[in-house]
Amino acid sequence: MTPNERIQARRDAQDTTITRGTDRKPDPPRDVIATAAPRGVLLNWRPPFYATDLAGYRVYKDSETSLFAEIRDPLATQHFVDCTAGTTPPTTNFFISSVSKIGRESQKVMIQGSATAETGAPAMPVTPPTYTTDYAPSATSVSRYGGACFSGNTRVFTLHRLKPIEELVIGDRVCSRLGWKRVAFVEVHDFSGEMIDMGKGELVTPEHLMFAGYGYWKPAAEVLKNTERYPRVEFSGKVYNLELDTPSKLDDDHCYRLVNGRFAHNLKPYGN
Repeated sequence: MTPNERIQARRDAQDTTITRGTDRKPDPPRDVIATAAPRGVLLNWRPPFYATDLAGYRVYKDSETSLFAEIRDPLATQHFVDCTAGTTPPTTNFFISSVSKIGRESQKVMIQGSATAETGAPAMPVTPPTYTTDYAPSATSVSRYGGACFSGNTRVFTLHRLKPIEELVIGDRVCSRLGWKRVAFVEVHDFSGEMIDMGKGELVTPEHLMFAGYGYWKPAAEVLKNTERYPRVEFSGKVYNLELDTPSKLDDDHCYRLVNGRFAHNLKPYGN
C-alpha cells in the first residue's frame, strides 16, 4: 500500500466511524430518577460517561422487553410515561438504556415510580378501536403503509456487502432508487399469516409496497401476482422493515433495493 493509499484508508475509517459509530457497547444513562406526575411519571437521567457515538435512548415500561419509547435524540434527558392514577396509584417498573449509532444497546437501568395520587382521577384516554384495527401493527397484521414486512433472511444491498435484513443496524447505508441512504430505524414485529415467497425462501407480506415500474408503487400481491413463480406460504415469526434517514418526500428516496432486484418501500407513508 502506498502512502497516499494509507492516508485515504485512514480517512475512510474515520468517515465510517463518524457515520456509523463504533462497535463498542455504550455506557448506560446515569442518575436516573422517577418523579410522580399527574397520571404519569417523569423520568430524568444524565448522559452516559461514554457518549461519543450516542444515537438516543430506549424507555421500557413494566418489563425489560416491553418497549415504551425510542428516543432518537442523544441530547434528551427526560421522558414522560403515562401511568394509571387514582387514590392508590400502582408502582410501575421502568427500564432505560442508551443506544449507539450502530444500534448497540447498553445495560438497562431499572427504576420504579407511580403517578400522583388523585381522588376520583379520570381514566386515561384509549385509542379508538378503529384506529387500532386500521392503522396500528399487531402480532398478526402489518401497518397499512407497509410496516415490518420481510422475513429476516431477505437480503438487502448495503454499501459494503449483501446483508440479511435481520442483521441491518442503524447507520447502515442501503441503496435507494436515488442513491445510498442511511438506515434510521429497524422495525421488528411478530407476524402470523400469509406471505409471498420471492425466491430462495425470502418472504414478503402481500400488503407491502414495492416498485411496480413507471413510477408506480403497488402492494406485493399485485407486483408478484404470478402464484406459480411466487407461491403463497404460511409464516409465523419475526418480520422486518426499515426507515431511511432522508428529508426528501420522494418515494424513490424512501425505498431500498433487495438482492432479488426489487425495490421495497420503507416505513414512511406512501407519498411522504
